[in-house]
Amino acid sequence: MKNISDTETINKVLSVLRNADWENAKVSISRPPDFKINNLYDIWISPQNNRLEVVIEGENKYVKLSKKGSQVLYEIITGEKLSE
Repeated sequence: MKNISDTETINKVLSVLRNADWENAKVSISRPPDFKINNLYDIWISPQNNRLEVVIEGENKYVKLSKKGSQVLYEIITGEKLSE
């Protein structure tokens, strides 16, 4: 578990999620999420290990983040770079 309290970092996370092209879709992924944010966003690393897929719990919203958005969010969560 990682607690982020830095305002600038929180704003980066919110910017990535707000600017995503969300789809109305009910998604069922066969494994538990790799990450969670505030028990609202479930996040998976795509099978190609180069993008993040996000579901808003209980709202049937889904997005496969852009490569840039995936990189930013992954680095904030893990401190590491996502595969290219």
